[in-house]
Amino acid sequence: MQKKIKKQPDLKSFAEKILKLEEQNKELEDNWKRALADYQNYKRRTEQERLEIIKYSNENLMAEIVSILGNFDLLLKHSEDAGLKITVNNFLEVLKRNGLEEIDLTGKTFDAHISEAVETEDGEKDIVLKTLEKGYTYNGKLIKPARVIVGNGSI
Repeated sequence: MQKKIKKQPDLKSFAEKILKLEEQNKELEDNWKRALADYQNYKRRTEQERLEIIKYSNENLMAEIVSILGNFDLLLKHSEDAGLKITVNNFLEVLKRNGLEEIDLTGKTFDAHISEAVETEDGEKDIVLKTLEKGYTYNGKLIKPARVIVGNGSI
C-alpha cells in the first residue's frame, strides 16, 4: 500500500495569490471611492439645479408684471388717488418680498449692462440724469433694463 504524500503548500504561489487579491481589493476600493464621489457630485449638482429652477420659476410671470408696473407708474403720475397709491405700493412690496428689485440709477454712473441710454442732455459725462422707464431685476437677474437720459459731458 502506497502512502499518500502530502504536498507541502507552495508559499510562493500563496504569496502571489495574496498580492493579486490585494491589488484587486485596492482596485475595487478605488472604483468604489470614485463612484461615491461621482454620486455625491451628481447629488450636489442636481440640488443646485433644483434650487435654480425654484428660484427663477416665476421669472416669466415677473417679466409680464413689470410691463404692467410701467402702466401703474404712468397712471400715478396723472392721478391723485390715495387709494391707488397705497394699492400700488402694497403690490410693489409683495413683489419685492418675492425677489423683484427696482433699478434706481438717477445720479449714478451709467451702466450699459442694466440700462439703455435713450437720450443725452447737458450734464456730467456718463451720469444718469433722469430715469424714463424703471428697470427691474428678479433674484439678481435683469429682466427689464432701465431707460435713462445720460449726461453728455458738456458741464
